[in-house]
Amino acid sequence: MLNGIVVVCQFMHASVVDASDLFLQELSRHNYVTPTSYLELLSSYTNLMNTKKGSLTEGVGRLKTGLDKLQTTTAEVNVLQEELEVMKPLLEVAAREAEIMIAQIAADTEVAEQTKAIVEKQEEEATKKKIVTQTIAEDAQKDLDEALPALLAAEQSLKALNKNDITEVRAMKKPPIGVIYVIEAICICKGIKPLKVTVSGMIKAGQCFVGGRS
Repeated sequence: MLNGIVVVCQFMHASVVDASDLFLQELSRHNYVTPTSYLELLSSYTNLMNTKKGSLTEGVGRLKTGLDKLQTTTAEVNVLQEELEVMKPLLEVAAREAEIMIAQIAADTEVAEQTKAIVEKQEEEATKKKIVTQTIAEDAQKDLDEALPALLAAEQSLKALNKNDITEVRAMKKPPIGVIYVIEAICICKGIKPLKVTVSGMIKAGQCFVGGRS
């Protein structure tokens, strides 16, 4: 190979000498070809060869690095395949457990939806009952507010009773219906059970009640 390179360089140098002579004959201009020119040719070839050699060396290095990585990756893949074979039964068990869990979650979700519907229905009914109860309470409070002045007036009238009033009622053979209603109300308030008594007995009970109030 070296001999071939020498022959090529000699041929190139001789060709330049011949071309310079032809250049002088045709254009009357000199192109000097000296031994230095030959040395520069060799130097240029050497630089080019070194550059190419460096490129080839770099390419070989990259190729070697790539092959090393391929070998390393192949070894890692083999290890992973072995581990996968070992873990395959465990993965199958985990997959079955996951399916069971998914089915359980679906069942629990259905139960939760049913429970939610029941709770919402009960909440709706409770809201309706609350509204009804609130209405009843408002009506009762309204009735109480209307009846309270009458109750207070009745209590004041009851406190104003004295023995003379009882004596006046006792003198009545047949008390007015209003008096009878008052005596009945007193018995209800005092928790006295109804008994068949005479008018004087009713008056006596009322007198005892008045005495207890005083």
